[in-house]
Amino acid sequence: MRWLELKIPPLIVVIGFALMMFGSCWLLPAANFVMPAQPYFSLFVAGVGILAIVSGFLAFRRGGTTVDPMSPDKASSVVRSGIYRLTRNPMYLGMLLILTAWSLYLANFVSVFLLAGFVVFMTQFQIKPEVRILRSKFGKDYEDLLSSVRRWI
Repeated sequence: MRWLELKIPPLIVVIGFALMMFGSCWLLPAANFVMPAQPYFSLFVAGVGILAIVSGFLAFRRGGTTVDPMSPDKASSVVRSGIYRLTRNPMYLGMLLILTAWSLYLANFVSVFLLAGFVVFMTQFQIKPEVRILRSKFGKDYEDLLSSVRRWI
């Protein structure tokens, strides 16, 4: 399945999972649940996700490196500042949080389980190939990051 590595832009993956979540809500209404303050909690989680994405983007810009997830080989530096002290993948974490907010808004158990599918897909077909490329490009500097900062959180 290596042919899928770095082939689907992460935003398209997010949209695909969001549509599957919506479909699960529509096709399996018996899996719906009630959650107090549902829209407010969803908005809060989405806001945290947007903040993570923007923080990661800005840190990459300050570091003078590419934000193109399809071309990790174009990276010019290892970014360790800002949110990258907490997570190696703040933009993907932000996408997961936005999908989590969508799942909570839909209030459907199947949509909640699809979040695990997103994590598996992104880890296998986006993050692991990025790590392989960045390891070979930056060597010890990137290895130090791997050993000191978690992948997701």
